Amino acid sequence: MFAAVAAVAGLRHGDEVFKAMIGLAGGTGHLTKGTCGCLAGAAAAISLAYNLDKGKVLKMLNDPKKLHPKDPRIPTVFQDIFDKVANVARKVEDKYGGITCADVQFKVYGRTINLLDPRLHREFCEAFSSYPVSCFDVEADVAGWAVEEILKIKN
Repeated sequence: MFAAVAAVAGLRHGDEVFKAMIGLAGGTGHLTKGTCGCLAGAAAAISLAYNLDKGKVLKMLNDPKKLHPKDPRIPTVFQDIFDKVANVARKVEDKYGGITCADVQFKVYGRTINLLDPRLHREFCEAFSSYPVSCFDVEADVAGWAVEEILKIKN
């Protein structure tokens, strides 16, 4: 998800970022209890679009004009990032009933699947193509919404 959105949006990133994202799949470590991996990838891509590095953030933290008026512990640009990620998250919540992997699974498949159980995971993968909607459709929706938000940043 992250790599696809980054590629479509023309965002450059190193392999280290891609490697770091792998564990977020399946609601974090395939536990299904955490944020949907698609949404986590979208959040990372949106954040990446702002091209902030530690140096830029440290400069902002030392410039009172760059700090958020309601929360001077964070740069104003962070709120912009939070707002864009929240826009995507609200769309996921509206369409899929929540933002956790389990929420999305329940909406799409009518049940949640323990992806850490090898037998259940195998059954899920075998039945995957028989569902009218799948995680691929969720990925397509979330990727589209993330790219929309990224294009707002670039324009």
